[in-house]
Parts: sequence; C-alpha cells; structure tokens
Amino acid sequence: MKQFNKRAVMLFIAALALTALTVGAALAAGETIRLGGLSSGGGQLQAGDLRLNSAMGQPVAGNTGGGGLNVCVGAACDSGGSSSGGTPTPSPTSTPSSSGSSTDIAINEVYYLGDASSDWVEIVNTGTAVIDIGDWWLCARFQYAQLNTLTLLSGDDYILGPGEKLVVQAHADLDNTASDLGLYTTNTFTDANAMVDFVQWGTDQDVGRSDVAAAKGIWRELNPGSYDFVPTAASGQSAAWKGTNSGGGLLTYSEDWGNGTPTQGGSNSGGSSGTPTPAPTSTPSGPTPTPAPPTPTATPSSSGSSTDVAINEVYYLGDANSDWVEIVNTGNSVIDIGDWWLCARFQYGQINTLTLLAGNDYILGPGEKLVVRAHADLDDSASDLGLYTTNTFTDANAMVDFVQWGTDQDVGRSDVARDKGIWRELTPGSYDFVPTAGSGQSAAWKGTNSGGGLLTYSEDWGNGTPTQGGSNSGGSSSGDKRIFLPVVTR
Repeated sequence: MKQFNKRAVMLFIAALALTALTVGAALAAGETIRLGGLSSGGGQLQAGDLRLNSAMGQPVAGNTGGGGLNVCVGAACDSGGSSSGGTPTPSPTSTPSSSGSSTDIAINEVYYLGDASSDWVEIVNTGTAVIDIGDWWLCARFQYAQLNTLTLLSGDDYILGPGEKLVVQAHADLDNTASDLGLYTTNTFTDANAMVDFVQWGTDQDVGRSDVAAAKGIWRELNPGSYDFVPTAASGQSAAWKGTNSGGGLLTYSEDWGNGTPTQGGSNSGGSSGTPTPAPTSTPSGPTPTPAPPTPTATPSSSGSSTDVAINEVYYLGDANSDWVEIVNTGNSVIDIGDWWLCARFQYGQINTLTLLAGNDYILGPGEKLVVRAHADLDDSASDLGLYTTNTFTDANAMVDFVQWGTDQDVGRSDVARDKGIWRELTPGSYDFVPTAGSGQSAAWKGTNSGGGLLTYSEDWGNGTPTQGGSNSGGSSSGDKRIFLPVVTR
C-alpha cells in the first residue's frame, strides 16, 4: 500500500474548506469542519479523524469572526468543536484485515553504528496472519517514536503479511556502544503488557527498559540489577537475530543475537534469521504434469549414540577466523552431528553452519574426526566450550561434552556440565579447569576416556602443538581408540 503524501492531502483539504467558507459556511472561533472518509492504513489519516479547526484567531476567506486553519489528526482532535459544512464521504477503500497477534512480531535486525540518518531497525512478522503495526512504537534509552512517522527503507507499508519484513530509519541516533531497544503496541513504555519485543547491547546495566522486558518475561535478569546483553557490534556490522525462536512474548537470550554483515530486508547473516516460511500461495487450478521424483542419493544411516562423540582438541588463541574445534566419534557406529551446537561463554553456532576445516561432512564414521572453524572468537584466557544435541543450553540432557580453561569460575555452563556428571565442581562455585595454553598451543584431549556422558578431569587435557585432524600431541588421543574404558573413581 502506498503512503499518502501528507502535504498534498492537506492542500486539498484546505481548498475544500475555503470553498465551503465562501458559500456561507462561516466558522466561528473554536468551531470545526470535520471531513469524513479520508482514510489510509497503518495508522495514517484515519477515517473521520481529520478536522479543520478555526482556533488561531485569523480570518479565513473573509470570515470576519473566523480563524486560521489548524489541522489535527486522531486523538489530538478529540476536544474539537462542533462540525459543520462537511463534505460527502467517499466510498471506503479496501484495507487488508489485521488479524495477527503481537506475539508474532519481532525486532529482527538493528544497525546502530551510524547516526540518526543512517541507523535503522528491521521488524518481521513471524506468524501466519496479517497485522498492522503502523501505530506501534519504538523506544531506545527513553527516546521514542511511532512507527508510521518513520521513513520506510524497505517494505511497502506498515502492514505485515506472513513472513514479511519492514525496515524503518531509526527514530534517533542509536547509541553505538550501549543501549536498549523496545517495540511496543502503545506509548506506555513502563507497561510490560505494551512491550512486544526487546534487545539490549553493550552493557548489563538497565539503561532504559530492561526491567520492563524482564517483567514481561522476554529478557533475562542474570543477577539483581544485571541484565543479559548482546556484545557491541564491530565497525560496519549490525546486530541480527539468529536464534530459533522469535516474536514478542518469547524469552530471548543474548545468544539468540549475533553481529555480522548488515542484511537490510534479507536473510540475516551469522545464522537463522528467525523468519518463518511464509504460508503457501494458492496453486492455479487445472492439472499440471507431475515430474518424476529425483533418484535419492544414499545417505549413511545415523545409528551412533551421543555418548560416543567428544570434543577432542580446541585452538582458541587466534580470532574468529582462526580458532577451531575438533570433534571425534569414539564409537563404532555412524552418527550425524550436523544439527548439533557449540556454545562458549553464551555465544553459539550450529555445527552445519560452520566452515569445515577437516573432514568430508558432518557425518562421523567410527573413529572419524571433523574440524570446524569456531563460531566466535574463543576467549584466549578463560572460557568454557560445550557440545550439545540441541540449543537448549541449560538442559543437561542436551549437553554431550564440555571443557573449561583458564578459570575455576562458572563463566558459562559449568553448572550444566556438573549436573550432567561430566565436569567437576571442586568446591561450591569453584570448578575444575585446564590451564591456559601457551602461545601457539592448542588444548587437546590426552586421557583414556572420552565421549559425552563420561566424567572428565582437567588432567585429561593437555596443552601442546596443534594437530588439526591428526593424533593429539602430549599424550594419546582417544580419537585413535574406538573402545570406551570404564570411568575410574578417584
């Protein structure tokens, strides 16, 4: 739907009003001409809500007791005077029905490293019904604006069909280092019921409405007064949704967001965009030839157990382009780990989205290894790293294997690994850890047991020369053994 040119509409209205006045419909001070039927979607000039109000005390078209023209829209006109001299109401134009739910709408991507003229916000409809968000609001660090007052950079209007997105120029210069951003159905920004979606970057402090988002149940308060947040984007990057859940009313973790190349109006970089598959379009009537089905390609059967798979070596002293993780199948059956996940210090990625550095694919035969480029710049001094079958990272049942280096503090999921029974809590709040690797070294498994579900000690790991895809240095590699040894209680 095309937007109204407001200047043209107002000039047209003024001409109608002047015509009415010259034929005797004189306006007294404070009286109103109400022009019905001027409508558009997206919260713009609503039917019956546009009035010409003679409240300025200046003559109009020779009306000695009249006033100047004052155009007011919506609620601003609710206190206007009586109507007279109205024009006939034209036939209404068809407007798509807005039947969607606010829980289907989400902030999908934010570019905030520019200024008020170049920052932008992308919003997506993840549901299956049409919804009009024109009269909704954005608020960031107590600066706010209604969506239909913002410049559309992508999208036809403020009415979103299933799977559709729109991009608006931000209502202010979004803070480059630390801010929040909330989407609301009304401008009661302290009301959790009005909040639809929320994201915060660069700080764990409540710089705006973190408390409202926590009360809504869509953003985490990690400790009293300390909130979850997305790391600040690097130069030229945007913050984009890459999780599996989206839409207002769903709990969002900072890990559901990632920084990467801006994709205004397109699929988000760095992972899934959270945008659902739109509802299928209707198929033209009449029979169509059915093509012969393609010959299926043979895929190895995945019959192995997650307890056969283990993190075997980690190089973390580089950056996001050079860090890597080696994973091994210690069992005797084939297992597909493509849809499994890595998570380190609340940053995560799905295995099949990561670059393969060694190995043919994400299906591991007995004794086989693969090496993937790490999903993030792994911390050089202190971090954890977990391997999971799903992205429910707080669920011990989803955790397969775990290692921690450089600190005895819970910097990520040490408590989950403890609950799983595969990593030790030495004293309350203090966990086992592998010493930080020296320059040029990797951390590699050198024990006799391996695989998810087996208790691992820090002594089972050692630092040494990286052996990407080969036999680990500094001791035997369990990846070269295809037999589990029993766990010994020490």
